[in-house]
Amino acid sequence: MGFGAGARGGSGGAEAVEALIGALHDPDEDVRRRAATALGDAGEAAVPALVAALKADDQETRQGVTAALGQIGKPAVSALAMALCTGDDPHVRAGVALALGRIGDPAAVDALIEALGDGDEDVRLAAREALGGIRRHNLGEGAPEQHD
Repeated sequence: MGFGAGARGGSGGAEAVEALIGALHDPDEDVRRRAATALGDAGEAAVPALVAALKADDQETRQGVTAALGQIGKPAVSALAMALCTGDDPHVRAGVALALGRIGDPAAVDALIEALGDGDEDVRLAAREALGGIRRHNLGEGAPEQHD
């Protein structure tokens, strides 16, 4: 099953997104993972379904969902920050932290700072890396130009 082509918009885009959201509940783990990845192309409309799918039983689907939310970018930051602070699975929390770092939105800093105190070492390391990513992503933005 090929995913993604219709999710990018155009005719049938909404139907494709609905089909992909439905595929997040497919009994086949590979179908769920691929649907989650394809939903990354769907944008903000897919965020609520992807956040719900962070609780999927299998780790590969959760990883695909995390990647999709990271691909969506800034529209997913608040949902990712909430998942970082409230998620049960440390693998998901670590993946969410890394996704927030790749997005680079300073709005995630508070949640990432809170994650520095997480009980899981991998989550703490991911939060530290993500904060560095946000710093690197935003270096120079709004800073005065330096001349030699």
